[in-house]
Amino acid sequence: MSRSRTSSPSSIQPTFSGAPNEDVASFIQNIQQIAFARGRQRDYDWLADYAATCLTGTAMRWYSELEESQERDSWVLLRRALSQRFPPPLTPQLPPTPTTLAAQILSLEVLYHLFHLLPLQKIFRRLMMQIIKH
Repeated sequence: MSRSRTSSPSSIQPTFSGAPNEDVASFIQNIQQIAFARGRQRDYDWLADYAATCLTGTAMRWYSELEESQERDSWVLLRRALSQRFPPPLTPQLPPTPTTLAAQILSLEVLYHLFHLLPLQKIFRRLMMQIIKH
């Protein structure tokens, strides 16, 4: 999310374009913090109108295409619509790497040395064999 300055540091206005690297949750939080600072946190019409002035690019085009509806007039609905239209990117689950497997083995070795009782030695050996097989 980019920010533009007007006359003073206290007048920073958040912007949201809907780019893939932007976080809509941060934008929403910034809008709510500004409303709170101005004593307007419960003025949902003002919040919706103010947020609309902060939209740029893809987000502004999306907002412009909304029909005259409650999404444009109510902050609660606009906030929900923004979150649905611009969800956070999915974080892919990566397969374990040799480094993470080595860290797991090292952790097991530490446990082994801390609790070097005979029954735990057998459990440790089984765990080591399972990790090495994967």
